[in-house]
Amino acid sequence: MKDLLAKRSRSVLRELAQPGTLVVLDFDGTLARIVRRPGAARLAQGTRRILGAAARVFRVAVLSGRAVADVRLRLEGIPVEWIIGSHGAEWPGRPAPLAWRRLVRGWRQELARRLAGLEGLELEDKGLSLSIHWRQARDPAAAGAAAARAALRLRGAAVIPGKRVLNVVPAAAGDKGAALRRLVAESGCARVIFIGDDETDEAGFRERLPNATMVRVGRTPGSSAPYFLARRADVDRVLAFLVALRNPGGRAAERPSTSSGRGGGSNRSRSPATGGARGAAPLR
Repeated sequence: MKDLLAKRSRSVLRELAQPGTLVVLDFDGTLARIVRRPGAARLAQGTRRILGAAARVFRVAVLSGRAVADVRLRLEGIPVEWIIGSHGAEWPGRPAPLAWRRLVRGWRQELARRLAGLEGLELEDKGLSLSIHWRQARDPAAAGAAAARAALRLRGAAVIPGKRVLNVVPAAAGDKGAALRRLVAESGCARVIFIGDDETDEAGFRERLPNATMVRVGRTPGSSAPYFLARRADVDRVLAFLVALRNPGGRAAERPSTSSGRGGGSNRSRSPATGGARGAAPLR
């Protein structure tokens, strides 16, 4: 894996700064740091500023395992063009099949029975997917094994591992790879950068899309992403660098920082994030 912020990668960033780039970002561990309780996740003020600046000069999508409404609340006021939830199962404005929701409701009942009384396990219902968390378990290995035994018995489910979490999604809904491919097709973009931090993002990294730059937060042996960022804060640095390159009156610094995100001007009119694409015309 190559460091996207290394000097030898600057040509990649300069290419990505050109018009026609789609920026796709995971939420937890990529835009927001991972916390013990998922409900406590928040964007840092610096991240909020630079993401807002990026969304005004690039087409930006957030592709998350969270429900769309959850992500939208955490991105309030930021003009992100797409918010895709439940690992690609939830596309705002395009209702998912009712059969998927019925399937998830049934799984919830099954898992609630199977996991009852087990220490450290928390079941989260996202409407179109479920997550079994064990970030607070005293014995993470035992908790993770119990979650896997319960989840793998569910019919019609795709089980996607993460960091002390198992995600359960209707198998027919696809994964982040399918969602990323669909985003690229709908946007008409010339190139795409996708940044994620978890096993759930590997499906996106494996997609063989034209002019795609796949980046994992944390250097991870065996990842399908050819590029990495050492830490979550480096996501802000990449966005700041791209914004600075697109700023007509500014220059990108050799060592970008989040302060460079203040200069980006918009090349199109946007409204704050609604979670869906609005007029997904090909980029210029």
